[in-house]
Amino acid sequence: MGMEQFLLAREQVDDGYSDMFPFMDWAKAQGGLVDARLGVCIALVHDVLEGRQQVDMYPGVSVPDYWAMAHACESLRDTAREAGFSGAARYCEQERQFAVLMVEQLIGVVAESLASLA
Repeated sequence: MGMEQFLLAREQVDDGYSDMFPFMDWAKAQGGLVDARLGVCIALVHDVLEGRQQVDMYPGVSVPDYWAMAHACESLRDTAREAGFSGAARYCEQERQFAVLMVEQLIGVVAESLASLA
């Protein structure tokens, strides 16, 4: 995937972000563990997208932790769906799909690197 395709994919993912606001307000109103769990998931997604949540892909190479982001988005999606926030659930699924796409891209980079060593 080229940079232009990547940027187009990100732009499409951002559609619907405003649907998250009522869902986040609902989560805050729930308080306790619901608010805390969803808050952690939202913070994790934000940190991955901002480059602050990283994982070592192999020695000396750190990349955004899209694996964790995919799982956080899945949790957010499921909770939003169960609570009746279909727009937020749709947005979270788009973000999850983006994270999975990025994981696939990273795996491709590693495979190419290993193949070049052989």
